[in-house]
Amino acid sequence: MWQGVIIEESLKDKSLLEMVKIIKTSEANLESETGRGVFHFHQYELDDAKEGEFIAKAKQAIKPGFYLHLVKDDILLVVMVGVVMTASRGKDEEFKAIRDEAIKVGIHPDQLPLEQLIDNPFV
Repeated sequence: MWQGVIIEESLKDKSLLEMVKIIKTSEANLESETGRGVFHFHQYELDDAKEGEFIAKAKQAIKPGFYLHLVKDDILLVVMVGVVMTASRGKDEEFKAIRDEAIKVGIHPDQLPLEQLIDNPFV
């Protein structure tokens, strides 16, 4: 079972949310970007069987400047517009590559607590 967080306002196609089991929804501002308003954070679970279809759809559904993540065991998948990147626990270079790409596409560095997502995918 994969777990993660999707920000509803980050999606061009909100039907992506229908593919997951939403565990909890909360409202909050983005780190260091309170001027952007309140966002809806959906903690979710995804069956292994739906992973490929979900990722393909997520790459198209996510808006520029956002990402969503999935975690299973010691693996983190990060989906940004048109790209999926993977990092494994203890592989600092993989986390750095994701962070570098995310910053390049406009994601604020404060929104990239990637290593801690392995232990707590609902952050």
